[in-house]
Amino acid sequence: KKGVVKFQKGNSITNHKERKNNMNGVEIERKYLIERPEISKIVSEQPLRAIEITQTYLKTENETERRIRRTLENGKSKFFYTEKTVISSIKRTENENEISEEEYRKLMKEKDESLHTINKIRYVFYFKAQKFEMDFYDFSERYATMEIELENEETRVDLPDFVKVISDVTDNKEFKNKSLSRTGKLPL
Repeated sequence: KKGVVKFQKGNSITNHKERKNNMNGVEIERKYLIERPEISKIVSEQPLRAIEITQTYLKTENETERRIRRTLENGKSKFFYTEKTVISSIKRTENENEISEEEYRKLMKEKDESLHTINKIRYVFYFKAQKFEMDFYDFSERYATMEIELENEETRVDLPDFVKVISDVTDNKEFKNKSLSRTGKLPL
C-alpha cells in the first residue's frame, strides 16, 4: 500500500510536534535535490515514518504564504493551517496550527486556483542525531527533495551517506513548495 512502511521492532521516531523548532516561530532549514532512493534500503538502516501530505495554497493579498495541509499517517488524518513569511533564503517565520476537518474544508474555498495542489509522501528519519524529511512528489519518479531544520544558520549538516544529494537548493526559489505548486514539476 502506498505510503506504508514497516518499522523495525524497538525503534521509534518522535512525533511531528516534538521538533526542536516550535510550530510557531522562526524556521531555519536547508533543502537538497536528491535522487529518489529506494525506501526499502533506508528502512533496513533505521526506522522511518511515512506521511502522506496534500498541500493546498490559499489566496493571499500580501507576501505571507498561506496554506492548508491534510496529513495521513497510520490511517489517521490531521489538518493544519500555516502562514509563512520570508526573512531570507534559509529563514522564515512560520505559524502553524492544527485545525479541524471542518475548518480545513472552509479554508479550501480560498484555494488559489492558479496553483496546483501538491501531493507527496514525506519520509522522516534520523541520521547522526539530525532529523531529515524526504519528500517524494507524485510528479517525479526520479527525483525528490530532502530538508533539515536547523538550530541556527551556521549549524553543520551531516548528510546521510545512503542518499545521493545532487545539489543544495536552499537558495533556489524554484524549489520552494509554492513554486513547485505553480509549475506542478521539479525545475530540472
